[in-house]
Amino acid sequence: MASINVNMNGIRLTAPEDWTFAPVESSLMARRDTQKGVFRIYAPQPIGTEPDLLKIARQYLGNIELPKPFDLKHPQPGAAVFGGASYHLKDGKRQFFTRLWYIKRDDQLICAVYACPWKHRREDEVQEELQQCERMILTVQSS
Repeated sequence: MASINVNMNGIRLTAPEDWTFAPVESSLMARRDTQKGVFRIYAPQPIGTEPDLLKIARQYLGNIELPKPFDLKHPQPGAAVFGGASYHLKDGKRQFFTRLWYIKRDDQLICAVYACPWKHRREDEVQEELQQCERMILTVQSS
């Protein structure tokens, strides 16, 4: 699949061409043509030392009490500081599958969130979108 270069709101990345991007506040919202889920990449934020980056990243999910994460991805020694976690979030009667990623580039933390209805989480299109989102977050740079 062909890719495109995206450069908006201080965020630069490479993405599959079937994703559409729009600037929202200091982030980018994206949706694939399948319209299963929504992907949001937040502008890089300066950080100092390496505290618990997942704890900082969780702030991007809002001021809600988060359930226990699953499918944790921890940074590997000697590799780029990159991790993630998945959550089963509930808002009234609505339930969402939410995946959070974070990556440290130099002195900046870049976070991204993908969300879709809980009932769609195992569908092939959603699994493909998750893989594409993870590849996109690995290409993110500040512009």
